[in-house]
Amino acid sequence: MLLVLNVSIHTLLFAGNAIPSLVKPVVLNSKKTMDIQAIVKDLHRCALFKGLDELQLHLVAELIRIEHYQPGQLLIREGERSADLFVIQQGQVEVSKPSATHELQHTLRTLGPNEFIGELAHLMQGERVANVKALELTKAYVLSLQQLEEVASSKVYNKLLNNIARYNTERLTRMNQAMVIAKDNELAAVKARLQLGLFMVYTFFIVTAYTFFLQVFDLFRPLLPSMMLINIPLIGLLILVIIVLMKHIGFSTADFGLTLQNWQRSLAESLIVTAVIVIVLIVLKMWLIRHVNSFQSDPLFQISTHFSNTQIKTRPLHIQALLWLVYAIFAPAQEFIARGVFQGGLQKLLVNRFKTVLAIVVANIAFVMFHLHLSPFLMLIVIIPGLVWGWLYARCQSILGISVSHVILGWCAINIIGFHLSRLV
Repeated sequence: MLLVLNVSIHTLLFAGNAIPSLVKPVVLNSKKTMDIQAIVKDLHRCALFKGLDELQLHLVAELIRIEHYQPGQLLIREGERSADLFVIQQGQVEVSKPSATHELQHTLRTLGPNEFIGELAHLMQGERVANVKALELTKAYVLSLQQLEEVASSKVYNKLLNNIARYNTERLTRMNQAMVIAKDNELAAVKARLQLGLFMVYTFFIVTAYTFFLQVFDLFRPLLPSMMLINIPLIGLLILVIIVLMKHIGFSTADFGLTLQNWQRSLAESLIVTAVIVIVLIVLKMWLIRHVNSFQSDPLFQISTHFSNTQIKTRPLHIQALLWLVYAIFAPAQEFIARGVFQGGLQKLLVNRFKTVLAIVVANIAFVMFHLHLSPFLMLIVIIPGLVWGWLYARCQSILGISVSHVILGWCAINIIGFHLSRLV
């Protein structure tokens, strides 16, 4: 009885269109009336069926079969031949194409409920041009456009073709606009990367010159209370040249950590890490006093002292204050060059997924080289805190916290706990 009713609906539809001669006898799926009504209600929400009246939608609904797909299951495979069109009812699907080497799948877009895919294969009479995979449990209405063309009136079929043409025209327009924007962004990224690469080359050259002149001035070490009195003018000149170069190329100081953004988080995390490292140094000093002969006569804390040969001598107060002031300037300058310039620049320059780790490691190599003129052993010791400061910088993109940590940790280790350079040679 239901089949007779369906044929009657089709006869009325074709009679209304005055083209009953285009009807071809086919075997139609028999569906429950409630299922047909539910499908028709869903089709109303899809732009593909815009403009079809109720009887026409009932005809389309009779030709639809319902399919369910598990996550990862293919709805459409590239290269296959099929005239089926898919209307997503529930879930999401991913449209993708393989790379030239077929090693990767490039995602083109994702589709959700009331969107459709697969219409081009019928129109072009060719193979599928992409893969369509379910991202989650997906329900889809599958419609054979070839069967629809055979069964339906030309009015129904032509309306669908018009809707498909309008949809693809709009999509092509959006794709063109998106491509223009993407090309602009790509060119801007390439330009920025070239500028950044040039900046990094200049910076490495400048640091190399700094290291060379530092070794030359090392000849005056016996005449000075600390080599930091030589370091400060040199590193100040180095930073001035770097900032001028940054401005010339077009970068802001904020791009390299000279910013107060996230300063509270940066400072809090750095102080916590500093406290942990200071505790570790105190425990290490206690162990050295117990087990190393050269440390057994030392107190746990040695405030404002330094070593000359093997004798402990108290520095004059004004010398101590001057050196602490110099160190308070020197430490942030080191962090700006190592973390802000090298690490920050490499994070922007590199494109692989390990770029942050590589940037931290390479920047830390530059950082430890700053300490080579003081002591090769000291250079090895600062590797660990340098990596920690690199990690903190990567989190907050500000040198404020790590500079404070650097100053406090250096003061505690050298001037309070008593890990002096002459003991580290």
